[in-house]
Amino acid sequence: MLTNKLIALRGTMLLLLMVVLTLSCEDDEVMEMNDLESPTAAVGDMVSISNAGFESNWSGWNDVDPSSISGNSNSGSKSAKITGSSGRFTQTVSVSTNTNYTLSAYIRGRGTIGATAGGSSFEDGGNYSGWTKVSVQFSTGSNSSVTIYGEYNGGEGRFDDFEMVEGQSTGGGGSGYTSIPAKIEAEDFDSATEGRTQGTSDTGGGLNVGWIDNGESLSYNVNVPSAGSYDIDFRVASRSAGINFAIYQGNNQVGSVSAGATGGWQNWTTITRTVSLSAGQSTIKVEATAGGWNINWLEFKQSGNSGGGGSGPGAGTAAAIIGSGWKLNGYSGTLNVGASDNGLNYVDDSNTGESHYFFERNGYAAFRCYPGNPTSGGSSNPRSELREIINGGNGYWNGNTNTEHSMKWRFMIEDLPPSGKLAFGQIHERNSTYDDVIRVQVQGSSGQNSGSVDLRILGYVTEQIEGQGRTINFNMSMDTEYYFELTMQNGVVKLYNLNNSGNRIQTLFTSVDIGNADENYFKAGCYLQSTSSSHSSSSVYGQVLIKDLTVSPDN
Repeated sequence: MLTNKLIALRGTMLLLLMVVLTLSCEDDEVMEMNDLESPTAAVGDMVSISNAGFESNWSGWNDVDPSSISGNSNSGSKSAKITGSSGRFTQTVSVSTNTNYTLSAYIRGRGTIGATAGGSSFEDGGNYSGWTKVSVQFSTGSNSSVTIYGEYNGGEGRFDDFEMVEGQSTGGGGSGYTSIPAKIEAEDFDSATEGRTQGTSDTGGGLNVGWIDNGESLSYNVNVPSAGSYDIDFRVASRSAGINFAIYQGNNQVGSVSAGATGGWQNWTTITRTVSLSAGQSTIKVEATAGGWNINWLEFKQSGNSGGGGSGPGAGTAAAIIGSGWKLNGYSGTLNVGASDNGLNYVDDSNTGESHYFFERNGYAAFRCYPGNPTSGGSSNPRSELREIINGGNGYWNGNTNTEHSMKWRFMIEDLPPSGKLAFGQIHERNSTYDDVIRVQVQGSSGQNSGSVDLRILGYVTEQIEGQGRTINFNMSMDTEYYFELTMQNGVVKLYNLNNSGNRIQTLFTSVDIGNADENYFKAGCYLQSTSSSHSSSSVYGQVLIKDLTVSPDN
């Protein structure tokens, strides 16, 4: 009997062991990531660095010209300054073998810091408008000393307050605010719901944040120098699940990322999103809307000069790029994606200062619209769009005369809304019989921001006359500049492709004589199409860039 009980007990234990092993192998992500490295521990002992803040000039350091001591410092009264391609400074410090360390320093301007252990170098750097803490993580291997350094990175830079500690930081940057533009390592968060880190094989080495599940967040305290449009580069990877997160400034969602997998936890790619940020100290939060991805760093870049929200156009603003002769269909209120009407009110003649729906980007005027934004009384689709001003107001021109009315515009389609459809140019008619005489549209997939799309012609000229919209035989891609001209004369509407000089090189569309559409005007911008109630809380927006917008005759 005892023998039988022991056999039964042993069988039960083996069964339990098999269940545990089976469960532990079901989550390939956990197995693979844990095989790579466990979440890292807290920082330990500090390494002695001689004259870490350069208060004793170059004492303790070996410098190579062009280098000098500067009076512009992060703390104290001095810092190191590098001004040329061969400029650098080094110091050799003692370390423990087979130990992880974090090297950090403050950089202003362009610069790189790093550590060389044996034959391997670990470094990071960039271009920083204000004093910014930069960190590098590395392992010493069999080496009992390493060489730390600062060096040239494409322009003049200053360095201060070097520090090196045993262990690798799991983040928690404290209550300081990083002035942007700046690059921030993902693990240098100021707060996080989890914030688990691991070693990365990405360029520069160090750590990435991993084990990210749905709903987890990383928060970074930043100081935004002026309100306006900023690009944020996200260095991310995902083996199979894809990369999905929302971007917040404070409690206001300002953007999102939804992208495919990269094929591996350490197969890194950089995804850029343009967001509109308000000025001052605030917290940028990255919140996972689905799990299964890693992040290595994020970098803020100002995409153009920022305006202060005034009604008049200023140099470098979207309003200055567009010029006079247009009014803007836009919004008032504070954008809060997911709230009723996203917290906004539709405004037929809105403020043309830099905003979340109308801002300068890379020399273009950017038009952005979320599907949950409120609409005008005559449409179920939201828009950020210009309306031609005629005779000082909401006038019209007659498209049935021998005078050719023309609108030319350079444009680039950057993002598609959940429906995958938006219009970027129109001829509108006061009479509801004609309404949208023509809508020049693109059609792709939900949230698409790269690759090929269809050029479509809709509105009265196709849907009423031909019974359906028409797809144009034209090779069109996202993120590519095109130069089009839309005309109407004697009741006939045409769309042309132009060369860089503005000359017609291809007729893309010609309508029949549509009849008595004689109260017309041009529109251009981002006008979402096929928006449904299911899209109302979506953070996936449409975005169009426009410049060199002209009409003839000039009204």
